[in-house]
Order: sequence, then structure tokens, then C-alpha cells
Amino acid sequence: MRHRGTTAALAVAAWWMTAGPGGALAAPVACSIGSSSDDEIGRLLDERGFDFAGYDRLCAFLREHGMKVQITARNGVLGGRAYGWAIVTFEDRRTGVRSDRYHTSTTIDGDADTPTARLAMWQSINHALADIAARPESMAEMADDLRRQITLLRAAFSPSASAAPRP
Repeated sequence: MRHRGTTAALAVAAWWMTAGPGGALAAPVACSIGSSSDDEIGRLLDERGFDFAGYDRLCAFLREHGMKVQITARNGVLGGRAYGWAIVTFEDRRTGVRSDRYHTSTTIDGDADTPTARLAMWQSINHALADIAARPESMAEMADDLRRQITLLRAAFSPSASAAPRP
């Protein structure tokens, strides 16, 4: 099990300590992986943590670009099978704006019970995060999309935009 968190914004990742003014240690910098669904995701990640290849690469990218990961996920039992799915996107830490680009994963299991469904959801979260981390071009596309959206929103809500006559 790797990387434990809390229910709201999960402070996870390798802590990097840096020397501040006068040689004092600065506060640690961590990745944040937030939950946009409900507390069930937070509880599940508190219990199981994260377990996907490329975790450190994804954390470094998020930290460098001032972003965090936003997770929406659900699970259940339907038609005699357990399922779990996850949607993962990037969110800007300052503005809260989210990218339109995302990665998804769905896991289905033949055992029709709640513990299996929760496990399927956890697996889906980790698969979606691993998919993002495995493809640097995907991380860059999501980050570019997010920056483009922020630029458009700033332009649309700037004082000069609201004062301009509308056709």
C-alpha cells in the first residue's frame, strides 16, 4: 500500500524539504488528489492508498504546474456483477477550474457484493491515474487545455470584457 490521504484533499507524495531563508527548512510540498464525488472515495483511499505506476512522475508534474487531480468515481452491483468506474481530470489549484480532458476506467467483477464493488472502484481510480502518468503527452494536453480554459475565462470576465458593447 502506498500513499495515504484524508477525505477532502489528500496530501500525498514524496515530501521534498528545501532550505528557506537563513537555512531553515521550508514547508513540505505535496501533491493533492481531490475527490469531487463524495466521502466514499476519501474513505476508500484512506484505507487502501494509491497503487499505480508513475505516481511520482504524476506528482512532480502536478506540483510543477500548480494543479491537482480531481477524481469522480462510483461503484455498485448490477446484473449479478460488481462494478466500479472513475473519471480523472486536472484542476488548477488557484482557480478551481477543471480541464475538459479526462481519463476514465471501468472495472467489472463477477462477484456481486459491495466489498468487490469498492475494490473495483479503487482499481478503476488507479488504472485511470496510471494511464495519465504513463503518457507524458496526455498530461501535457490536459494541462494545456486547463490553461486555455483559464485564459478564456479571464478574458470573458475581465472588466474590459464586461464594458464592451455586445452585438
